[in-house]
Amino acid sequence: MKYSIALTLIKGLSPKLLNELHDIFPNEKELFENMMAKYKFNPNEILDKAEHIKEDCTKNKIKVVNQNDIGYPNLLKNCVDRPYVIYKTGKGCTNNMPCVSIVGTRNNSNYGFEITNNMIKALHEFRVGIVSGLAYGIDIIAHRKANELNIPNFAVLGSGHLCIYPKHHQKELEKIREIGAVISEFPPNTKPTKFNFPKRNRIIAGISHCTVVVESKLKGGGLITAYLAGSYDREVFAIPGNINHTTSEGCNILIKNNRATLLHEFNQIAEELKLKKKESFHKGNIQNKKLSNKEKLVLLCIRSNQPIHVDSIVSKVKLNPSILLALLTQMEINQLIIKKPGNYYATSL
Repeated sequence: MKYSIALTLIKGLSPKLLNELHDIFPNEKELFENMMAKYKFNPNEILDKAEHIKEDCTKNKIKVVNQNDIGYPNLLKNCVDRPYVIYKTGKGCTNNMPCVSIVGTRNNSNYGFEITNNMIKALHEFRVGIVSGLAYGIDIIAHRKANELNIPNFAVLGSGHLCIYPKHHQKELEKIREIGAVISEFPPNTKPTKFNFPKRNRIIAGISHCTVVVESKLKGGGLITAYLAGSYDREVFAIPGNINHTTSEGCNILIKNNRATLLHEFNQIAEELKLKKKESFHKGNIQNKKLSNKEKLVLLCIRSNQPIHVDSIVSKVKLNPSILLALLTQMEINQLIIKKPGNYYATSL
């Protein structure tokens, strides 16, 4: 993993070119050594820095995920400019469900606030994940509503995990990590800069099956994300808005130029992605999946006593606490159960 990180630290080596070179030199050490002549860097300095980043990640429980790992988003692998590695915290994985990115202006109107909340409430009945960028405005509205409804959601950062921006949204991240994940392509101590946020938009678009722009000015991150999603051949929706409001200009121009489909009812998203309702999915999942005897025991216990505290589950099923916690985590990831505040559990139905 040290060479995976080191390759991303070579100045002038873009993610797109790095991905292309990796196809030619799958051995990362060999690739790193081949880059020395062209990019004129001190190898020991970069390898030391990579080692420090690894240590920071281990210390702060940040996973370093490269493209060969199971946790790397499958959809992102189809993007030529994908990050070579990502840094991740949280239990969720975008590979477990279809994902919808919801983006827009930082200076939203009441209309944007209501639309975002109502859209996520409508999506709540489906097996789906929400993706956004943790920014002020539409982004954080989407995350908060998804958190409230226990919908897996994924925050993509424009900084490292140890330099969260905005700091005011730290509380939301704690919940996101419980039911989803926080993702960044930047090493943990990377500070937020104006150049990082446009970069992170390609990850938002890349890990999502479709993108919805709620409100956006003519220039803004929402439009950048929409154009990127279109370039990745993903569906783009835009909410039409008042022609007299600058926060609607971006959405209206996307629709006018056929760069986005006008979203006039939220069921369009479900139809486009062929989303399954949670009830039918979980019934089929529980009936068709071969659950272990331990999973069946825990599921029966939770279903009969929900919501039930983890300590009560331990006493009722009489499993080793460490084994039970690992089992609960896996069942939560598989969306058989949901974790509620205070370490209470319930079935997903």
